[in-house]
Amino acid sequence: MSTPQGQDPQFLRQLVQMGDTYGYDSLWLSDRIVGRQLSLEPLVALAMVAAYSDRLKFGTSVLALPIRHPVVLAKQIATLDYLSRGRCLPAVGLGQEDPTEYEACGVPKSDRGQRTDEAIVLMRRLWHEERVTHEGAFFTCHDVSGVLLSYYIAPDGPQAVAKAAAFVTRPRPDVPFTAVSAVGTTAHIAERIHQYVDAGAAKFVVRPLCAGEEAMAQLAMLGQEIVPLFHPPAMRTTDRAWRP
Repeated sequence: MSTPQGQDPQFLRQLVQMGDTYGYDSLWLSDRIVGRQLSLEPLVALAMVAAYSDRLKFGTSVLALPIRHPVVLAKQIATLDYLSRGRCLPAVGLGQEDPTEYEACGVPKSDRGQRTDEAIVLMRRLWHEERVTHEGAFFTCHDVSGVLLSYYIAPDGPQAVAKAAAFVTRPRPDVPFTAVSAVGTTAHIAERIHQYVDAGAAKFVVRPLCAGEEAMAQLAMLGQEIVPLFHPPAMRTTDRAWRP
C-alpha cells in the first residue's frame, strides 16, 4: 500500500487503520525533500506509523540516499526497526532526476552513484559491527560504537535467564541472548558492564527484559545497585564563607 499525500494530518492515521482493518501487509512512503506539493518527510512519518499500528510493516519507496548522511540515517533506521520490533523495510535509491533537490541539500548530483555505493557499505557495517572506522571518498568516521544493553536483575541467575528470555525482541541466530545482554545477579551485570567499558564503551542505553509493570522496579534496582558502581554520587561540598 503506497500513500497519496493528503492535506489532513489525520490522513496518515486513517490510512494505517485502513491497512490494519483489511489486513494489508505494509505501507510505503515516497521521499521528496523539495517540491510544490505536500510531501511528508518519510522517516518522521514512518515513526508515526510504527506508533499507530502494532502489526503493519512499513518502508520507503525509495529513500534518496545521496542527500543524507549514512551514519545519521543508519541510526534513524535502526531506531525505527528496534521500536517497531523489526517492521521497518528501508529501500534506498539515487534520488530524483531534478538537480534542485541535490543543490538544496549541498550535494552535487554528479557523484550521487558513488555516494550511494559508499553509504550502503558504511550503513551495513554500522548495523553489523560493534565498532566501525571508515575513511572513504565522501564519509569518514572513527571508532563508532555505544552500547544498547538489555538486562534483568535477579538473585538467582538461571531464574533470571528464564524470565528474561520471553522479552528478547531480536534474538541473534549465532549466539544466545545471554552473550549480548546482562542477565542475573548484580555482580554479574556489573562484570558485564566492566567488560564493555574495558573495550572502550562510554555510554549505555539500558532496556529491562521484563513486562512493563516490572520495568520501573528493574530500573530502580539498576539505579540503586549498579549505577553507583560506575558513577558515584557527587560529594557534597561545604559552603565557603566569603571574605572581602
